[in-house]
Amino acid sequence: MTLYPDVMCRAQTEIDAIVGRDRTPSFSDRHKLPYIEAIVKEVLRWRPIDPLGTTVIFNVWAMNRDPKYFPDGEEFRPERYLDESGQLAKAIPDTHGHGHFSFGTGRRICPGRDFANQSFFINFATLLWAFDFGKALDNDGQQIVPSRTDYVDEGIMV
Repeated sequence: MTLYPDVMCRAQTEIDAIVGRDRTPSFSDRHKLPYIEAIVKEVLRWRPIDPLGTTVIFNVWAMNRDPKYFPDGEEFRPERYLDESGQLAKAIPDTHGHGHFSFGTGRRICPGRDFANQSFFINFATLLWAFDFGKALDNDGQQIVPSRTDYVDEGIMV
């Protein structure tokens, strides 16, 4: 969120409008928070935890950057999962409604995908409800801008 404060702002606006400040987000809010759902999808597409897939090896990294489905694939844009009215758009084929390939495709889709999606949704919604994220400051008081490309890629997990 420190790299994309506009995403954070839009997500917080959606949460404030639907949930308010008197309670934390819940799973019953999920269908009313399409932008949070879009953030979950975009995080999983943009930086899949398992870029190569499972026993049947899919190149998830390349599939999630296919310009046919994901123009500007290196950019973090949750809006790519929303239609003109701001609701979740129809997912691309062979993704079981996810709209990205991070859980695999076809019959080889990850059996833990629902648990992962639910966990991401409630964690993202609660964190964005409770906090504003900003850049850290160095010893001179200058903002530290996190890298968009640094990540730990050791073994099969990112």
